[in-house]
Amino acid sequence: QELGVTKILAGINGHTSYGVGFLDNRYNVANPFDGVYSQPYYTEYFAELGFKRHNLSTYFMRLADFKPSPRTIAKIYDEFTFREINLNNLKPGLRLLGELINATLIDTPFFFAKSEAEWYDLFKSLKPIIKNENIIFALKNGREIGYLFWHHNYNQLTDKNKNSALMLISK
Repeated sequence: QELGVTKILAGINGHTSYGVGFLDNRYNVANPFDGVYSQPYYTEYFAELGFKRHNLSTYFMRLADFKPSPRTIAKIYDEFTFREINLNNLKPGLRLLGELINATLIDTPFFFAKSEAEWYDLFKSLKPIIKNENIIFALKNGREIGYLFWHHNYNQLTDKNKNSALMLISK
């Protein structure tokens, strides 16, 4: 208060686009590579301090269970084309990705738009572990209108006792 701080937001992580919150259940399930993880007492601690709770949800489906109809697939390919990012020319691709992410999430509570330099800083460390196919742009009438950023759950490649892809990446 002496410094003029009037609000504190607890639970922001370093996710590339929108990482907010504390884990509130499923503590017994292995955490994915870029998922939020926190100890059970975190939510109790901030509740006792009088923090207001905002509930957010995450939905999960195994890719093997996702079976869109052939008609749906045909309609998508009739309306859209797709292209991968070019990791050999990273900055223009990340500029576009950042613009799309900022535009998509700008009205989302607790999201803060990032500059081109900030997007580059966030993604450049991922370059050794992703391929062009991990960032896909959707185009309509030749203009990029959407994106998909996906990656493997790198924690599955590490020692189950460590469960940290950071160890793998740093080697």
